[in-house]
Amino acid sequence: CATCSYMGQIAHTNPRRAGNDDAPYVDQDGTECGNTPSNYANGGCSVSDPDYDYFYSAKEGGLCRAKKGSSEVDAIIPASSLSSTTRLEVNQLNKDGDTLYCVVWDGNRYAIRSAKTDGSDLAELYSVQGYDSGKGFYYQIHGLCIYDHTLYFILESMTGASSLAEHYFDLYSMGEDGSIQQKLSGLELTGSATPYVAKDKVYFVYTNPGNANKSSGGSSILSENLDGSDQETIYTCSLAFINGNIILQDGSIYVLENGLAASSSSNYEYQLTRMDPSGGNQSVLLSDSISARSYVGLAGIARDTIYIGKYGDGVLSSFKTVPLAGGDPSDVDVDFTGINAKLMNACDCLLVYGTDTAAASGARVARIGFDGTTYRQLIS
Repeated sequence: CATCSYMGQIAHTNPRRAGNDDAPYVDQDGTECGNTPSNYANGGCSVSDPDYDYFYSAKEGGLCRAKKGSSEVDAIIPASSLSSTTRLEVNQLNKDGDTLYCVVWDGNRYAIRSAKTDGSDLAELYSVQGYDSGKGFYYQIHGLCIYDHTLYFILESMTGASSLAEHYFDLYSMGEDGSIQQKLSGLELTGSATPYVAKDKVYFVYTNPGNANKSSGGSSILSENLDGSDQETIYTCSLAFINGNIILQDGSIYVLENGLAASSSSNYEYQLTRMDPSGGNQSVLLSDSISARSYVGLAGIARDTIYIGKYGDGVLSSFKTVPLAGGDPSDVDVDFTGINAKLMNACDCLLVYGTDTAAASGARVARIGFDGTTYRQLIS
């Protein structure tokens, strides 16, 4: 199936024109490459196929598709069809064949929606209120993904906003038409965690509230089977905390760890660590430092390269690239003015997705090459 290896293999590059967005489509071992592991870890702001990139843009007024090799952008599903409210976030995009899947948050409730790639046959498969006053619980949906034509997602429920509040993470599965919904497992933690659903396990990046200010070991990676068995801590970070989510790709886990800065004017350390899915065979691929006035994030993996985003005041300033096979890292300058930029792997290029000063989703979208070259400013 198109997404059976969604957590799958690293994209093969076209040796003649690799990275150019008007080059022939670069696929991943015969599968549609839009559901790449790093896109999923980054919140799934876009998904791609051989002809189009798909993403939500408040500026364009809906869920859009952008034709590859051009600057043509069409809103295939108007925002008014997704919700009656004006506050919308649409992410966790997935694709299987000619059908798109996403999570819509309208300020009141979360909904898993599906539609054909031309915007037709819009349907709601699952929904939950953001707050249940009767139970006193807040809810979120995380980690929507597809394996073997089955949808998986995490329903997080919490008792409040306090760092000491109890959080419950329930894994659900259902058919691509919304049928056969069932709860597979659950995990309870004090404080929040970031889940990552793989094909056979669920991983959680967890910072115990009691360890939040420790100089080392503040964060851990927990894992459990899809049925909830074999819960264990597979890794405890060697610096203060783990920054964001993990990426599980090609049989390895990649995670970015940060230290603590002594003051706002000093630097802090960070490192990129690789391990196997059980937490073994650990190796540090990169150690560096950055000013406390800036920050770094694990931006994604594309074309056998890891991209670490370097940000200042929320604006992406550059990428540091690290070869998966080993070798010296390099800095890649990026000309992108969006706030909170996220990097998406479109396989034949990269898609950078960000907000503007009004925090409108998809107000800045650009196609760039693997070397940072800007090909198209799709929305600006």
